[in-house]
Amino acid sequence: MASPFQKYYALRVKNLFNNLYEVELTSSNTTLHDFRIELKKFRTIIHFLKTIYPKHRIKKAIKLIESVFDEAGVLREMQLLQKWLQLSKMPELETILGLEGSIIYAQHIFLQHIPKHKQALQKVIDVCGPLVEETNALLPEQYVQKLKVELLEQLKKNISVEEWHDYRKKIKRWMNAIRWVNQDSDELEEVNFPYFNHLQEAIGNWHDLIIIEDYFAAIQAQKNIDKDLQQYLSAAQLVLFSNIQQREKQVRHLLQQQMPVSSSK
Repeated sequence: MASPFQKYYALRVKNLFNNLYEVELTSSNTTLHDFRIELKKFRTIIHFLKTIYPKHRIKKAIKLIESVFDEAGVLREMQLLQKWLQLSKMPELETILGLEGSIIYAQHIFLQHIPKHKQALQKVIDVCGPLVEETNALLPEQYVQKLKVELLEQLKKNISVEEWHDYRKKIKRWMNAIRWVNQDSDELEEVNFPYFNHLQEAIGNWHDLIIIEDYFAAIQAQKNIDKDLQQYLSAAQLVLFSNIQQREKQVRHLLQQQMPVSSSK
């Protein structure tokens, strides 16, 4: 009989290919976002497998899934920038940057590479499937508990801004891994889940703006930057700086909140 972890893995494999098929059909922002979420859930599985099996048995899967994730990420980051510029009512800068054309081109390239991505993901499954079958049912439970202990211990300390993004990734791994232990249970029964969910969302919103800040900084570093672009960029950076401060404040507020009493799960 399959363990909860093995059932979860089978569902992830099914959803991964279904979501990639949806991207192929629609090319919409929503389907791409859903596909990246599935990739992240699969990466959590790989991260877990990496903790219990020799590196040589898993390194090929890591390299392949990261290559797919990175390419999807390039397109996603451009879409994040476009959305922020539109919400901030900066059509001139969006036009000067040629975002619409860049996004259409990136979508075209990603769609062209879908057959390659399917092959890569199949190779990932060929590597991970046998490892999942070998995995003792107790090990996923121990992994979930270990992540939770680490999250709670880090929370007692002063988590620096530089550590926020990695801390969020650990939260997401834990939130995904909860479902390995018992797929039928409600994750909200875990007393710490709502708090950590709010915290990871706040850090994610903050990090989205950091990505845009880095993008603007890269443009600023270019030589012979257009005068009009420089003017619009400077105005955008002022607004962005204010937005980042607001989101940073939200994260700090959550980090300073009283932590719920931990459950025995």
